Amino acid sequence: MELAVQRSRQGYEAFNRGDFDAAAALMHPEIEVGRLAEVEQSVKGREAVREWMRPVVFERQNVDVQEMDVRVSAVIVCAVIRGVGRGSGIEVTLEVFQVWRFRDGLAISLDQFSDRAEAERMVDEDQ
Repeated sequence: MELAVQRSRQGYEAFNRGDFDAAAALMHPEIEVGRLAEVEQSVKGREAVREWMRPVVFERQNVDVQEMDVRVSAVIVCAVIRGVGRGSGIEVTLEVFQVWRFRDGLAISLDQFSDRAEAERMVDEDQ
């Protein structure tokens, strides 16, 4: 799981500098993003996830990692997402708990929760 933590940090760094190609390169070709408030259905595949990461609503966006909780089958990331609305200039801050899973050293899935206990429950149920 040490590699998973390293890859997670690299992915957040790439995302924050707007290098979505580099962030996507750390993802498995079959990655699936689900369980996100703004996603009505899963986003599947590296190319689709790369496009999903690009800012649409926000002029600027950033993810500040607060902590990483390494589990047997996943990494739970407590993060603060900050964005500035495109056109409005309204600043948005949101604390989230992201559950990353890895296969072959690459991210294979991402689920996001607003509640730490819910994220932990999902990971614990999968073990």
